[in-house]
Amino acid sequence: LSSQGKTKQLMCALLGSGAAGPAPRPLASPPPFGPQAPARRMEPPGRRGPHAAAAACCSSRCSRCWERRRRRRRPAALPPGCKHDGRPRGAGRTAGAAEGKVVCSSLELAQVLPPDTLPNRTVTLILSNNKISELKNGSFSGLSLLERLDLRNNLISSIDPGAFWGLSSLKRLDLTNNRIGCLNADIFRGLTNLVRLNLSGNLFSSLSQGTFDYLGSLRSLEFQTEYLLCDCNILWMHRWVKERNITVRDTRCVYPKSLQAQPVTGVKQELLTCDPPLELPSFYMTPSHRQVVFEGDSLPFQCMASYIDQDMQVLWYQDGRIVETDESQGIFVEKNMIHNCSLIASALTISNIQAGSTGNWGCHVQTKRGNNTRTVDIVVLESSAQYCPPERVVNNKGDFRSVTWRVLGK
Repeated sequence: LSSQGKTKQLMCALLGSGAAGPAPRPLASPPPFGPQAPARRMEPPGRRGPHAAAAACCSSRCSRCWERRRRRRRPAALPPGCKHDGRPRGAGRTAGAAEGKVVCSSLELAQVLPPDTLPNRTVTLILSNNKISELKNGSFSGLSLLERLDLRNNLISSIDPGAFWGLSSLKRLDLTNNRIGCLNADIFRGLTNLVRLNLSGNLFSSLSQGTFDYLGSLRSLEFQTEYLLCDCNILWMHRWVKERNITVRDTRCVYPKSLQAQPVTGVKQELLTCDPPLELPSFYMTPSHRQVVFEGDSLPFQCMASYIDQDMQVLWYQDGRIVETDESQGIFVEKNMIHNCSLIASALTISNIQAGSTGNWGCHVQTKRGNNTRTVDIVVLESSAQYCPPERVVNNKGDFRSVTWRVLGK
């Protein structure tokens, strides 16, 4: 080769081509100078002078040369406590490919790490046992090589549509033991290669048809929760798992009690009904025990139930009579608040309690398939009632104060 050709080969090697190829073409005649010279074409920064020929050589011999160089960014430092394992992957892998495993577990992280703090060749990302509460749109953008994402044991209650956008290589997603109540198809958009999904240990009691429509490669699914209700709303899943050849693992009915512990996809379809009686996976009223109060006191109540039907209502009653907001009586009702797509709630506040508030108060859940009620008794004492000094009681359950009242004239 001429000295010019050798120089070009050396320049190309320095730029990172690394690919064998044919001998470089001879340089064209130098362009003319002077008034008759054609206008000089501006070169991109870094490609002027002798480097331009080498760049052209590199581009012609290795089409991905510049793409590889572009990807070699230096990420910001990982948070303290995170570990990065970049050892070579197993036999049969492309030479030089890296495992790219990043572990940031049990660090009390309140949010997902910004993508620019992670190596862009990350294949496994472990963020388990932290305090992450939400996944925003684009939380993992730029991690196109990521194959496994572990978000177990966090506090995630909100997942924006597009939160996993860009994770086209992701195969395993673990969201076990979070506080997820709302799930819809847009959350999983872009996960075209996801094979295994674990949603166990969350708050939802059912899954809507179409939730997994964008997961065309899904083969394994787990969604065991302590609220799981096997009724007519999951009939679609029987057909879906057969059509898509999907295995539902370790997921059993919790409600109704007649189907408890049966595999979700093993229940006979004729038993998956929405007929009465109504069994709610979660239904409670606080306070739940008898309340003894003085005239003029204020007493707040909360009532929450599993949100299983769009027609659900929460109503309040006193001694069988419906209770509505009545400012003149100091009664305020806030109805039908939906929490995280999994609970319906209502609040009742009785302010400036009077003797007429004595009685049985109830929270009543009403649906097309049936009703259910929780009640508590309220006893109102006259403001003139006297009570004795508190009596201290100490035992193996703790330190308590016992108070007794003595109503005058009684």
